[in-house]
Amino acid sequence: MISLGTLQSLWRSEKNSSKIQKLPSDFDKQIEALLNDDRVGEYRENIKEVLRQLKRERRNKILRHCMGPHPENPPENLSENEGNLYRKLNHTLSCYEEDPDESIPSCPAEITTPRENARFIRDMPQFKASDGRLLGPFKSGEKTQLPAETLKILNTQGVVEKL
Repeated sequence: MISLGTLQSLWRSEKNSSKIQKLPSDFDKQIEALLNDDRVGEYRENIKEVLRQLKRERRNKILRHCMGPHPENPPENLSENEGNLYRKLNHTLSCYEEDPDESIPSCPAEITTPRENARFIRDMPQFKASDGRLLGPFKSGEKTQLPAETLKILNTQGVVEKL
């Protein structure tokens, strides 16, 4: 499990490098385990602050990369969430560059997530999908397209079947 000392080392490494540094593949799980550990006690707030600083360093590097000479090539060592942030920022900035007089909100809405066909096996109230959109409610037998991640979750719960 990661410790406050390890987290501080990761932050220092991130701060002292111009490139985004590699984090452990299970970094989020390790941080969650650390924050939920009763032995952390009074250091919990210190851990959260170092984590905020680490994320801020990484976010700023993503922003600089998007505004740099080759924004079409994503930087290495991004987490899944950071990759999504990078794509959205890059997309928004490219829309702005195409027509700087145009207001940003009229830029094509979003980068779409892959969607798959599904049929609901049982009734489902309105819910928030993995892409952040509100979907539903749905009746049993109703067909729709769902984000792939949402379909996987609902399928394992026996709510939908993939078509």
